[in-house]
Formats: sequence, structure tokens, C-alpha cells
Amino acid sequence: MPTPLEYPKLRTDLVVGEMTQKGERVYVVKDPVTRRIFRFGETEYFIARALDGAIAPDEILSRFRAAFGVALPSEKLDAFVGRLDRLGLLDRGLSAKEIVRSQRETGERGAGRGLYIKLKTINPDAFFSFLAPRIGFFFTRYFVLITILLSIAALGITVADWRDYAEQAQRLLRLGTIPALLIAVIAVIALHEFAHGLTCAHYGGHVYEMGFLLMYLLPAFYCNVSDAWLFEDKRKRLWVSFAGVFLQIFIWGAAAVVWRIVDPETPLLARDAESPQEGIRVSSFEGDRMAARRHRRRG
Repeated sequence: MPTPLEYPKLRTDLVVGEMTQKGERVYVVKDPVTRRIFRFGETEYFIARALDGAIAPDEILSRFRAAFGVALPSEKLDAFVGRLDRLGLLDRGLSAKEIVRSQRETGERGAGRGLYIKLKTINPDAFFSFLAPRIGFFFTRYFVLITILLSIAALGITVADWRDYAEQAQRLLRLGTIPALLIAVIAVIALHEFAHGLTCAHYGGHVYEMGFLLMYLLPAFYCNVSDAWLFEDKRKRLWVSFAGVFLQIFIWGAAAVVWRIVDPETPLLARDAESPQEGIRVSSFEGDRMAARRHRRRG
């Protein structure tokens, strides 16, 4: 911890974003070395910004009182500057490895940390930066409108054909279909995380981490989109957070509509199935079954 006469200055390579949350000014500071994000309140950032390597602690306390109308105890100032120092945010000429080690030792301790394991797999930043400009349609109002219409159609289909939906869903819950179900679930979850990352990249952020998490021994995917905290526009931050769920809504809506269209027991396809095709007719049992289900749907 620095002594009151040895306050070093704040690192000049830190990236700072400013936003308002619940009526209060918040400053988001990104360390470009470790790519970690730190959030400062207005008073905290006031002190951090004042650390220029030359200002005396008494001068910081005097400016603080003039700016906020309250006196800051020198002990609290020492404690705060000491924490900045331990996090590697002050300029002490540390190497990148030393800064990383300092933040890891300071920030990764806490209750339950042993039950939270991050397994970084890839750095997708270059891929997302390449792909995001080429799929601009998915970030337009037209795609939002299509998704809303699909979700409304899917909801109507699900309610109108709930019996068929439940019956066919039960057929999927068999031992032989488990591998296919697992592949489908993993694919949707992966697309969910890709949606977060691509949306962050679309708005100018960077995504340096994707991988797996073990939270209380439960596996999960993750995509580090902490750069979204640097967006001043709140709507952009919200879209990054909501992108995964929104894509899942689109997938659900499209799947429900396609299921209803290609289902051989829909009225159009059912008529085709009951008519001769290349000399082959459906069995009487299958025809009776489809007729019964159409009657039940009308009822």
C-alpha cells in the first residue's frame, strides 16, 4: 500500500466510459492489459482521476470536500488508493504479467470461488469483428418485426394444436432420441452466446473470451461481453444483454411454424397422404389415425 507521500498516478492507458444508472453518474474503467472492467462511483472516480503522481494527499482531501461538501477521512483515502494499487491500476511500471497476477490475487478471492470455474476456450474477437458487419440484417427493425410475427404465429399454433404438440413432444423423450436432443440443445445454447458476442461486436465492442463455466458443478457456456459496459447508449447495452434470448425466440417461432407446415397431418399434406401416389396408399390404420386426429383438432 502506498504511503501518503507516495501516491503514484493513475495509469494513462485505461479506457474510461461514462453512463448514468438510477440517476447517478457511473464510470466504467477497462484495463486493456487484463481486459477486466471496473465500475467507479462519482466520488471514487474523482479521487482516481486526481492521482497524477504529483498531487499531495491533503490537496485531494481539500478538492473532495469542495466538490462534494463532505470531509473524507485520510484513512479511507489511503485504503482506496491502496486497493487501486493492488489491482494494478496505478502506474508503477509493472509488466503485463505482473498486472495480471496482481488483479488475479486481489479480485478472484471470495466465498464460493472454488465452486465457480471458468474454462476459457477461444478468443473469438477477430471472427466476430469480421462477421458482424456481414450480417447487418439481423440488427435491423425488419428482423425484429419478423421475429415478433413468428412468435405470435408460434404462440397461436401452440395453443391451437396443443394436444398434437404435447403428443409429439412426448415421442421425442425416448432413449434413442437423447443424442439428437443434446446436440440440438448445445447448438441453441451456442447460438445464444454467439448472439451476445456478435451484438457486442456490432456496436463496436470487443469479445475476447468464450468458453465453459462450472457453476456449482453445473456446466454452462459463457461469452464475455463486458465491453458493453463502455457503451454510453443504454439501448445498446440492453440489446447485448437481450440478444441471446431474442435469438431463441426467433428459433422457437421459426421451428413452430415449420413444424406446422411440414407436419404430414396438416390438412393439405394429409389430403396428399390419403390420395394415391405412385401406386402406394397409406395403410387403413394410418389413415384412420390421421382422420381421428383431425377430428380431435376440430373439436
